[in-house]
Amino acid sequence: MFGSPSITLILKIHYKVKDGGQMIASGESDAFGKNVVNRAVRMRSRDGENWDAKVNINVGETLLVYKYGYITGNKSRFEAIQSLRSVSLEGLKKGDTVIMRDTWRSPKSNVFV
Repeated sequence: MFGSPSITLILKIHYKVKDGGQMIASGESDAFGKNVVNRAVRMRSRDGENWDAKVNINVGETLLVYKYGYITGNKSRFEAIQSLRSVSLEGLKKGDTVIMRDTWRSPKSNVFV
């Protein structure tokens, strides 16, 4: 049935948060809130460093485009921390799970990951 969730996308990213902020994933598809920060996917973390989220993708979606973002602890500022990511869903079927693992590197850092 069109409109029902069929594929599960699990997002995992390592990004150290110091000020009580929150990671989000925002993008062009309905699953990511159509680039509206208030509708973006909120990510969870137990340690403020390793973040994850589960996103259910509707039947008919073939390409997901999203980016990770960061909302400061007092919610006064949003910062996109990575360029757009894209995931092709071609060939995937109902019930499949896709895991995306990312690590963010600060442009000011000399540590490459």
